Amino acid sequence: MRDEPQDYRIAQRAMALQWSADTAFGSSRLADAQAGYRRSLDMMREAGFGHGEAIAHSSLGAVLLCRGRLDEARTHLEAALRIHLYQAEPRFIAIAKSGLGALELEVGHLDEAARLLTEAQLQHQKDGEKPFAIDAMLGLGAVHQAAGRLDEARLTLQQAATDAAAILNERLQGAALATLALLGHEQGEIATALVDVEKALSRLRQAGDRYGEAGALRERAILQLEVADPDALRKDAQTAAKLSEVIGDPHGRGVALALLGVAACARYDAEAAQQHFATAHDLLGDHPLLSAVVSLHEGHFDVIREDLDAARARLAGARAPDGAASRSAAVRVAARLLEQAIERA
Repeated sequence: MRDEPQDYRIAQRAMALQWSADTAFGSSRLADAQAGYRRSLDMMREAGFGHGEAIAHSSLGAVLLCRGRLDEARTHLEAALRIHLYQAEPRFIAIAKSGLGALELEVGHLDEAARLLTEAQLQHQKDGEKPFAIDAMLGLGAVHQAAGRLDEARLTLQQAATDAAAILNERLQGAALATLALLGHEQGEIATALVDVEKALSRLRQAGDRYGEAGALRERAILQLEVADPDALRKDAQTAAKLSEVIGDPHGRGVALALLGVAACARYDAEAAQQHFATAHDLLGDHPLLSAVVSLHEGHFDVIREDLDAARARLAGARAPDGAASRSAAVRVAARLLEQAIERA
């Protein structure tokens, strides 16, 4: 059962901070949101309000996940789940599970991600919480895609896009279309993917979701490789990198810089390529999947310096039975593009 604050005055101030941080998060001001949620969490503890503390943990975990701080995100999301389970609050348990499911997807633990997101979606559907249910459905579609279940992924993502349009939620519709664009890219449907990503960008911009916009720009950038337009690739990657830097998303910026490295390779600008790849590696560290994406993009540098054995070794590592390609569509797409570059060399 939900508890009551021991100090209502402090709890009210904490809730005001929480609402302000929610506004910052909604407009992709990630650093401001993170700071606000941390202050709210401290004050909820001071107020002796477990329910409010759990909400702050869940919110802080979500923004930390967006900022690539995965271990911290897990700590806060798990804390939120523990409190909500203790207080037997199904709606909030589902919200915490959805956040943890997104985290497990991010690190490639696909079975656990599917379990958490399925449980969250079912509870949100039972409660009539359509936006939360759609958000969990989007996560499930991404899990299916990451696992290579592409037909199942398409059905799930198309349903999510339809449901989001029905409730006039542009952010969720844009997120669904952006994920469908990646799916179409993986399946070789480049024209369809480009249409989907353009629609996604329109919806996300209308919703003011700059975090989602940066992700869609990265997807459009990599699609430019398929249509042999390195100038468009460079332009989109530059915009995505700048936007990710402004909103405080170092991992998104790292992937965008790696794409700028690929664009530099297309111009045979070895110095710029090396600089972009080095910074990308610094930003991504040992991320279990995105570091593999950057490594594969760096293989284009191996190609222009005619070290095809090194490029092939990157491919082999990613495509090994336990390699990153078995858990990530983005890795598989990057691997295919590198393979094409090797074949052209």
